[in-house]
Amino acid sequence: MRTFKLIALSSLLYTALASATTADSTYTAKMRLSQPSAATASNIAMMKEVSETIRQIITKREANLNTEKDNLNSIKIISLAPIVTENLFSLGLQNNVVGIDSMSDYFKPASKITKVASVDAVNYEEIIKLKPDLIVAWNNFYPNLEKDLKRYRIPAEVFRFKTERLIDYSSAILELGRVTHAEDQSVKLKENFFTRLKHIKSKYQNYPQHSVIYILWDDPIYTVSENTWINDMIETCNGTNPVKSIDQAYPVIDQEYLLSLQPEIIINATVKKEKMNIPESLQSRVHILKKVDGTHRISPVTLDSNEELCQIIHLNEKTADPEQTIPATETK
Repeated sequence: MRTFKLIALSSLLYTALASATTADSTYTAKMRLSQPSAATASNIAMMKEVSETIRQIITKREANLNTEKDNLNSIKIISLAPIVTENLFSLGLQNNVVGIDSMSDYFKPASKITKVASVDAVNYEEIIKLKPDLIVAWNNFYPNLEKDLKRYRIPAEVFRFKTERLIDYSSAILELGRVTHAEDQSVKLKENFFTRLKHIKSKYQNYPQHSVIYILWDDPIYTVSENTWINDMIETCNGTNPVKSIDQAYPVIDQEYLLSLQPEIIINATVKKEKMNIPESLQSRVHILKKVDGTHRISPVTLDSNEELCQIIHLNEKTADPEQTIPATETK
């Protein structure tokens, strides 16, 4: 049972389905639980090296097939993660995506694209039929992907979109743009993302600090610690995370420990019910976050979620400057 709940937690981070149930939440078990707590400099360097190599290979391959055809228009891409699918579409590559994982069906523009992967398995027969040039996976999920592609003699290249913290999005989106020949759009996405992120942080830095617990699941209680982009989002709002120092990125805490923390604000991120499985005295501090898509996947919509999170944390408050106030957001 505990294994199943670990699977459920991992899936919540991956699918970001507002109405997710335990049955829905079986997709990203091994992915999230096997990840390092944060991207390292070596990971970023590896992304850059791999993206340049793949870019050169694809360019030569497409040039040999049709020297008159624009490489960008001829690259066939398979996405093996919702976070990847969303960012590929944000780069304007929707016409290049020929296959996706089964959980990317939350994303309506991609709902009719061929599904080539399930919870923890890849359908290589479908991939062979689609003849992709590039397969994009997230972090270390599907660890045997590269080896299996060689075994089945599938000549597609693999790029891993590595993100753990908000700051990782800069390198990840730029390298995804490089490998897909969408550099100009990736630069725009990166610049717009961090310009807006800086604006949000500046907007809330003079507000009072509040302790915030972000609950991904309430039975048992899963939360987030320092080396996660969700913690980064809390700090962007000038919030403090009382479990920040816990060594695990997504720790389990019990009700007694939660009660001892006395958080001022509890964010109900995925458990869509009025009463959570937490101490009764803390129920009045719970706020439901509606825009969970952006908190559970880093993409351009992440900052919409960050804005809502900040509005919840500082509901009806004022900054040190009396002329700056935050419009109230509807919470339950």
